[in-house]
Amino acid sequence: MYPSLIQQSAIRVFENSELLQKSREHLPLKEKRELLHEQFLEFMKLIDFEPNYETKSYIEALDLYEILHILDVELVVKMGVQFNLWGETLYRLGTEKHKKYLKQTEKLEIFGCFAMTEIGHGSNLSKLETTATYNSSTESFIIHSPTYTSHKFWIGQSAMFAHYCILFAQLYIHEVCYGVHPFIVPLRDVETNTILEGITIKDCGYKNGLNSIDNGEIEFNNVQIPYDNLLDKYGKIHEATSEYLSCRGRLSKMLNELTKNRFGLGEGCNIISKYYLKQTIKYSLKRKQFGGKNGEEAIMDYPTHKKRLYPLLAKSIILNIYCKNQRKFIEDKEKSHISSIISKVYGTRGCIKTLQECREACGGHGYHLNSNFGKIYKDIDIYCTFEGDNNVLLQQLFQVYLKQAKKEINTKNWLVYKYKKYSNIIFGNLYDCFDEGVLNFKILLRNIDYIIKYKVINILLLLKEQLDLGMDPFYLWRKKLNDIVSISKIIAFKEILKDIMKTTRNYMINYLIKLFIVCHIKEHLPLYSQFIKVKNIMYLDRYEESIYQHMTSHLQYYLYILDIPDIKFLQDKNHLRLVMSKL
Repeated sequence: MYPSLIQQSAIRVFENSELLQKSREHLPLKEKRELLHEQFLEFMKLIDFEPNYETKSYIEALDLYEILHILDVELVVKMGVQFNLWGETLYRLGTEKHKKYLKQTEKLEIFGCFAMTEIGHGSNLSKLETTATYNSSTESFIIHSPTYTSHKFWIGQSAMFAHYCILFAQLYIHEVCYGVHPFIVPLRDVETNTILEGITIKDCGYKNGLNSIDNGEIEFNNVQIPYDNLLDKYGKIHEATSEYLSCRGRLSKMLNELTKNRFGLGEGCNIISKYYLKQTIKYSLKRKQFGGKNGEEAIMDYPTHKKRLYPLLAKSIILNIYCKNQRKFIEDKEKSHISSIISKVYGTRGCIKTLQECREACGGHGYHLNSNFGKIYKDIDIYCTFEGDNNVLLQQLFQVYLKQAKKEINTKNWLVYKYKKYSNIIFGNLYDCFDEGVLNFKILLRNIDYIIKYKVINILLLLKEQLDLGMDPFYLWRKKLNDIVSISKIIAFKEILKDIMKTTRNYMINYLIKLFIVCHIKEHLPLYSQFIKVKNIMYLDRYEESIYQHMTSHLQYYLYILDIPDIKFLQDKNHLRLVMSKL
């Protein structure tokens, strides 16, 4: 059960440190960043956690980052920049000669940042504009920003503190471009923190949230770095011949090493959802408004309140179970790629929706600054787009299934799929997942599998036709993009549902699974109407209501399995807690 040992340690550190509890809310921008940096150093000095990359426990790190999303979101983002985006990338993409940077990073002797995003490019990594030109006579690279749009932008920890960056730039050798590669580029003198020659760094200024993080804009003007600053695990240059050498699938292998960072973002957002749901439901059980002859009723008794909060409660618990189950595959690149996308998309979007609904459910008291809904909403909003825009990540999920479909459709059976009405083969096997008002999980899953298979193969066949006609398949992909994202949401839902059904035998959790399914079906009703009878579609609302009745009767149990600890120093400052004590 929650919290783990490292999470208990983090809570104790915060509860016993006046510095860590000190608010940055009303400080000027520069002072915010300086205080957060001081708090970061203090936390790392007090916490029993060693960021050793050779012996690192990812489960322990995930636990720590998860609880910090409740304690201090800006602190966990700063830690993520230093130890994950900078340090983990060094570890994953570098070789033996780069270990000296790792040791300095672990000891906080140097600070780093991750310079991928440019003003003109983010998700489309292959089109980044920054250049790294190899000079064979000096065995060095010249790093340059050729255009305004090539300036690195939104680079966390770069505006004030980073001594180095991991730079992603186009590698040129003898005027031939070999694609995007990672480089270590010094930004500041380690002793004086003075910005080095040829480098211009500007502060990105105020943001909607996370203003204690010093995001910067970096321009490189023909900066020379030695050959050893190339992170050369997947691509290198032969010393004697200057010949470029790389492994097959270099870019995808390189990016796969970085995807697991997304997993913790989803978990972090989901613990925020759980924390504020528990707070809101407890408040709603005490807060009374209107009523009949027997006097005012608790607002949690109203059906509208249940309808806005119970589905979010179910989703947050189910996503928590899914993420904890998937942690054991964190080192499996293929499985972690899928689970990190699902964790991030479900966790971030779920958190934004949950915070808004919880704020409204608490009325005016939810709008108070010290109820924290507004601040945490502004800080967490960026999670939907950093480390991969959610819609782009959903396309990646679809591509995983597209690759599987390609293996199934070979030259021999392509005509069979094209001309024998594949839709009849698929939809001929569908059955109603409701049987006399009872939801059959196995039939539902089988039907979803059929639909995903049909949709994915249908798009694959269209792409193949475009290629055979010599046309650019990109335009078909763009044309089908809304369908692709929609089916990717179904894929993500299916992956969660399959995992939960395989690992969960708890009768009480089954009610949450049912609610999770019903809300999903209602959201995507045009798709599911093909295998649910009209009378059963009409029954969905009543079915949902019966689940609400059960959850109301066992609400304390569901609050208990949220696994959220009571953190005293946070409660003492919380406006809702103060109001509840007076009700």
